[in-house]
Amino acid sequence: MEKFNDIQSLWTKQVDASPPNDSNTLIKVANQKIKIIKRNHVGTIVILSATIAVLVYYYLWLFNAAISNKIIGLQLMIFVLVARVILEIISIIQFYKIDFTADFKNYTKQLMSFYKLRKAIHFILTPIIYIGYIVGFTSMLPLFKENFSTGFYIYILVSGFGFLILFSYFLLKVIKKDMKNLDVLKQLD
Repeated sequence: MEKFNDIQSLWTKQVDASPPNDSNTLIKVANQKIKIIKRNHVGTIVILSATIAVLVYYYLWLFNAAISNKIIGLQLMIFVLVARVILEIISIIQFYKIDFTADFKNYTKQLMSFYKLRKAIHFILTPIIYIGYIVGFTSMLPLFKENFSTGFYIYILVSGFGFLILFSYFLLKVIKKDMKNLDVLKQLD
């Protein structure tokens, strides 16, 4: 009889097993996360496109035959940023192809494919793009020093390298988040 009382005691102490959220709440949360992912992709594209526009404007303002060989670094900076925008567009197209109404197994498989693409972008292509941008920027420094005042040149140095450091920080946060999402999906598979 003592064992029965122990079992009954355990039974009465158990936590209610009902889910904390109903399906409508889960759908709302999922839709909010989808909006955040889309907003992040679009935000990245907008920021990079604005940077490209400034660099192209500067390129057109600066370009003449006498210094065309000195602005190859600027061309490299523009090229690698355009490549990064194209990668973000490819990524967002891949994201839009995910069927959010698919069964769990297919949905998870599609998400894993998306995050594997992001992993390739983050670990293979982004470092190449980042190094290309740094090479382009540093190759432009002599031209900046030659054509601008000392104060503005120092501003370019501080803001340019400050931007690269700040961009690296945010890029690492995004990479960490994407890889965490991929790890979660791998556990589900």
